[in-house]
Amino acid sequence: MAFKQTTLHFGPKRAPGGSLSPPSPKRQRFQPEPDHNDLTRHGDTDDDRQEASSGSQAEKDAEPSSNPPQTSVADKVNDMMRKYTSGIPTELSGAKKYYVVWNGTETGIFESWGKCQPLVERYPGAGHKKTTTYKDAVDLLRNKLTEKLEAEEPRSVPQPQPCTASPNTYESTPRYTPPTPNSRIPGSAAPSDVAAIAADAGEPQAQSFDPAPDPCEPPLCQEQQAAMDLAMAGHNLFITGSGGCGKSVLVKALHKMFKAKERKVHLIAPTGIASVNIGGRTMWNYAGWTPDDFSEPFGILVGKSRQKKNKNRIVGTHVLIIDEISMVENQFFQRLSQVMGRIRRKAAPNNPQSQMEVRGAFGGVQVIAVGDFCQLPPVEPFQHCLECGSEMQQEKVGNSVRSYFCPQGVSDEGPQQNTHGYFMEHDKWAFKSSEWVRCNFKYVHLKKVHRQTDEDFVRILQTCRLGEILSQRDIDLLLNHPAQVENATRLFSHRLQAQEHNESQLKQLHSPSRKYWCLDYANTNNSTDEELDRLIDYYTASAGYLIRRAMRDSDPEAPPSRQPLSRLGDHRYAQFLELKLNMPVILLANIDLDSGLCNGSQGKICGFVSRSKFERPTEPKRKNYKKDLSAFDAAMERFRLTEMFLTDKGAPELYPEVEFNNGQRRVIGPDCAVNELGTKHPHMLVSRTQLPLAPGWAMTIHKSQSLSLDRLIIDLGSVFEKGQAYVALSRARSLQGLQIEGTDEYMLQSGLELDSEVRRFLEELERSAEGN
Repeated sequence: MAFKQTTLHFGPKRAPGGSLSPPSPKRQRFQPEPDHNDLTRHGDTDDDRQEASSGSQAEKDAEPSSNPPQTSVADKVNDMMRKYTSGIPTELSGAKKYYVVWNGTETGIFESWGKCQPLVERYPGAGHKKTTTYKDAVDLLRNKLTEKLEAEEPRSVPQPQPCTASPNTYESTPRYTPPTPNSRIPGSAAPSDVAAIAADAGEPQAQSFDPAPDPCEPPLCQEQQAAMDLAMAGHNLFITGSGGCGKSVLVKALHKMFKAKERKVHLIAPTGIASVNIGGRTMWNYAGWTPDDFSEPFGILVGKSRQKKNKNRIVGTHVLIIDEISMVENQFFQRLSQVMGRIRRKAAPNNPQSQMEVRGAFGGVQVIAVGDFCQLPPVEPFQHCLECGSEMQQEKVGNSVRSYFCPQGVSDEGPQQNTHGYFMEHDKWAFKSSEWVRCNFKYVHLKKVHRQTDEDFVRILQTCRLGEILSQRDIDLLLNHPAQVENATRLFSHRLQAQEHNESQLKQLHSPSRKYWCLDYANTNNSTDEELDRLIDYYTASAGYLIRRAMRDSDPEAPPSRQPLSRLGDHRYAQFLELKLNMPVILLANIDLDSGLCNGSQGKICGFVSRSKFERPTEPKRKNYKKDLSAFDAAMERFRLTEMFLTDKGAPELYPEVEFNNGQRRVIGPDCAVNELGTKHPHMLVSRTQLPLAPGWAMTIHKSQSLSLDRLIIDLGSVFEKGQAYVALSRARSLQGLQIEGTDEYMLQSGLELDSEVRRFLEELERSAEGN
């Protein structure tokens, strides 16, 4: 196979004998590294970067504004009053009243309680009042707006704790550490199914700005920054590397930077779990398809993608980031590229320059494919024919599938001469698609490992990743080394196994259980995006926060305010969480990187603390977000819903205190993960607020992706896919925290076998990299 990729290669050359050289072990993610370049602070000194990486949202909100007001308070109030009084009648019939809202999801004068109630109901610190006359309503609103704008200090609210750690591992008054605000950086739990029905139309309206720094995200290392520079230069990239090399961190940074540069970027992934992990949507949803649509001819797929909201989304896309590319099937990659090309060519102006720009793969969109083909493969490839939608037939050798063909395209010469395509089983990978070659990817191989530090373990993992033969010493080291796995998490290949193990372990704890229901909300945010009209109708009975009960999963045990949204079913934060004393847990958010409390940190519940014992988050200040209006909206949404979680009728009285394996203790309060829908500001915001914890006894290998675990036990006896065993092994931070069960020497080696086509592909890329 010939590859046309331009390559960029980082790290050491190939080892003698032709095998791919292992990456070098490096420091843990949460340890400071002075030579990293923080994308959001290009001109800062090393000391400034260190300060930025350990700062807090509270410190950000405490900074003075660099943009003093350009107009007087009176002028601003006059402008606002013209807006809020527009269309309001000066007289009302009968005994009707005016309702004035100065602190709610919307501000203004309303003609009925029915319009006012959804704007203030359960809104923390809501401000509203009814008046009899139009003049009284106008005077009241003007005075309240003036008071708010003239106030030199924000209204008194408790202060949040910063992300930096206290030098003490335990404090007499337990401290609530709010998780990192993450709505602007996908990776925090944004629902793919919700994002799927958002209608993304038009171009971003905000001016270009420097993205606000996130104090609890690690800075990019040198090779990540080099990949960032290539992406910002407009190149198509294939970014790969072993588990723990920082692919997810780079995806978050790329998404944030593209948005700051006014590039309409979409994050997509092949599965619901993968899309949730990156805060994106599934590939199906991006194109406007469902899995059943693949049974239709290609022309029908094009027609579905040409529906107004789907067409606007595709035509408006500048950058497409495809995560977990190893799980994207050949023909899915082909379909998406060809459909996007056809739609974008049809919509482009009829001049040579415009037509040239949309002639490439994916209709000329910049494509960044991220993932590791040594990990999980596509699930059930070649289900339906691309041309006609017919169910593909299989040719088998014994119990193994050898090839796939369309029965409608079979010629007299046999299935291999198939006019609709004939595919061998090893053709399932995205890189086997003809559209992959047309992408002309630059090859970026991240070699710096951030998850593990032990050189022997890094070397063994690289051997496992590439399916090479393990030495007897390495096998003995993996299977028979001394392990410290007290309170370890067990990884299973099947969901039912993990679920049953968690349930059985929970029953063995006889202490009282504490139950925590999520708080799901969809906030229209008074969006002006016309393409969100259908979505607003879908989510709400009226503008604001009032969610249609039809949109919620009915659960008789949940409080009325805590009924979960059905569209957030795949969210990484649980709809319902049951916790007990001495229960092991896994942290699902970055709350304090300097203290090692990050996504995947493990610990045990050592007590429950009253919500009155920890400080609550503070309200963000608009002036500190400068031009980043969306970030301010999301920060306000996190603040409001965190307050609601803590204070509404369904609020828990006690919250878990967790002693983590590294000795740190924290009281874990709610985290609000916000997802923006639509392209125009103000965006619609959909969120889930919940304690960022998961039971620590067990989880599936699939769901462990993106996690770094200190202690884990892996059951390899039921592994059924190539790549699963390596994915499981690479979740471990060290050999000391890893124990392998359910296998022997032979099963271990066979379970780590690498697909021959993947090996050939990677070796050719490495040779191409060496030649440049």
